[in-house]
Amino acid sequence: MFLFFLGTVAALGKEQFVGLYMAAGCISSLTSLLYKSAFGVSGLSLGASGAIMAIIGYVCTAYPDTEMSLIFLPFVHFKAHHAIKAIMTLDAAGILFKWQFFDHAAHLGGAIVGM
Repeated sequence: MFLFFLGTVAALGKEQFVGLYMAAGCISSLTSLLYKSAFGVSGLSLGASGAIMAIIGYVCTAYPDTEMSLIFLPFVHFKAHHAIKAIMTLDAAGILFKWQFFDHAAHLGGAIVGM
């Protein structure tokens, strides 16, 4: 549903979208595995959220002036280039402080692939 609302399939085309999504899933899983191996962090990773982050990274880079809002705060608007910076900063902080609620390394890997 999220990917549909971003309109990325229409912007990239079906084949390129699937290619980006699958490649980002693999690379974000690899990024997560390398991070967890290097720092002895436990946990599972499938790469799906990293693939979605790649799509977000692509959209925010290709269309930086697009107005966005949060579904639970629709009255708060911000530009796409601010959104990707905030998300990546949050994920970098998650890696630094070893938060384990999300797979921050996979998210960063996916966002970099998408950008």
